Amino acid sequence: MAADAAALRGLHAAASDRSIYLRYFSVSRRSGEMYLDRLLGGQHQGLLALVAEQHGAVVGMAGCERLPGSADAEVGLLVADAHQHRGVGTLEHLAGLARHHGVRRFVGEVLPENRLMLGVFADAGFAVTRATEDGVVHLSFPIGPTAEAQAAVDARERAADVRSLRHVLAPRSVAAVGASDRPGSVGGAVLGNLRAGGFTGAVYPVNRRAATVGGLAAFGSVTELSEPVDLVVVAEAVLGVLEDCGRRGVPAAVVVTAGFGETGAGGAGREQVLHRLVRRLGIRLVGPNCLGWRAPTRVSG
Repeated sequence: MAADAAALRGLHAAASDRSIYLRYFSVSRRSGEMYLDRLLGGQHQGLLALVAEQHGAVVGMAGCERLPGSADAEVGLLVADAHQHRGVGTLEHLAGLARHHGVRRFVGEVLPENRLMLGVFADAGFAVTRATEDGVVHLSFPIGPTAEAQAAVDARERAADVRSLRHVLAPRSVAAVGASDRPGSVGGAVLGNLRAGGFTGAVYPVNRRAATVGGLAAFGSVTELSEPVDLVVVAEAVLGVLEDCGRRGVPAAVVVTAGFGETGAGGAGREQVLHRLVRRLGIRLVGPNCLGWRAPTRVSG
């Protein structure tokens, strides 16, 4: 509980004055502090909240507060400034939690200038009623499951899948971990295929023991890369490298290393560990043991 409290207070402390104003209708941060006090102190039984995390850090929260004597709940969201416009602020999970607790309708108040939040409500797929009074947009909508709401969720998931695959299918930069000048090495073949295949993006060899590989400056680890990369191809020390990818914010990885599910029960266990790791880190994975991968020949903007 202490860790949760620290993370939520950290989210609010890091939010810009503009984000705090749009969420709490006040330039003072006291309103946000009072809200967290009630939420974390259990002072209001009708207050529910969910958080969004990336690499263990809270990047957004959505909450609703049951209105006395009704099945309505007032809803509000706060998303870290760096993660706005990325689909973090959605309502379907909070709506499902609220329905479980007997809530039937969400209501909310949004400043007209908060177009991002108005868009969240409009795109949720619920039948939203809007009215403007005293310079505030009042919204109300039932949160029961509908075909329209499910279609909106499906559309968002398809769009997210497409965006996540872009880093695999059309990366702008690639790091090759285990790249080597040693003839016949897998890492050497990966780097050679990247260069021979006509890939026009940036290529970064990663080798713990060499200053250069294939005439390119090499880096000791993924965490030492001078620039962010879209894709890391892993040919050694898989789990440790993927942990480094998570710390560096790498969105996608191709694991060419063998020794996983294809080797039997022991390897299958290692593959399960691998899958749990990339899910925790939010990395789109191709592999393991996928030597059939070919380097992309085009780079998309």
